[in-house]
Amino acid sequence: MSDRDARPELPEELGAKLEAYRAGAMSREEQRAFEREILTQPSLAQDLYEAEGIDLALAAARRSPRRIPRRLLLPVAAAALLLVALLPRLARNPVLEPAPTFRGSETELVALAPTGELSGEELHFRWTRFEGANSYRVEIFDGESKQVLERSAADTLLTVRSEELASLTGAGGFWRVIALGALDSVLATSAPAPLRIHQ
Repeated sequence: MSDRDARPELPEELGAKLEAYRAGAMSREEQRAFEREILTQPSLAQDLYEAEGIDLALAAARRSPRRIPRRLLLPVAAAALLLVALLPRLARNPVLEPAPTFRGSETELVALAPTGELSGEELHFRWTRFEGANSYRVEIFDGESKQVLERSAADTLLTVRSEELASLTGAGGFWRVIALGALDSVLATSAPAPLRIHQ
């Protein structure tokens, strides 16, 4: 004998309420009152649980795909049109194009020149191109690791007037280059290269 067979029959009134509840023939207030009544009748709660579980599964299988509510159609259509209109522009955006290659494509960022003692009115800083970099930032420090100068460059060359680095005369310092990606995210940093301005 199963548990279902062992259960007493539901009173006719409760059975009718259960059928009306399942059929959706009750008002909101009647539904709430019936749900409160179920809490006091464990056998009724079990019947309702089993019946509703099967009915909900069948209803979900029959349900058609949901449509976008009418009030959202206009904003969704406008957003789609805007995206279609902007895609060609985004594809040509110079930020998305790779930087020109001057020293070949590299997987390691290396500060090439200058190094050691330097003289002249202009100093030319050169480094290897880093794969995926949109721009570079050159940082120059004195002997006490205080930053003296910071400049941005679109390619692998930066020219600086030696008078801008007067604090490095005699004492020296170092420089490094940082490869920057989209939104100026740091991709790589070179090892420091020594630098000293000759008097």
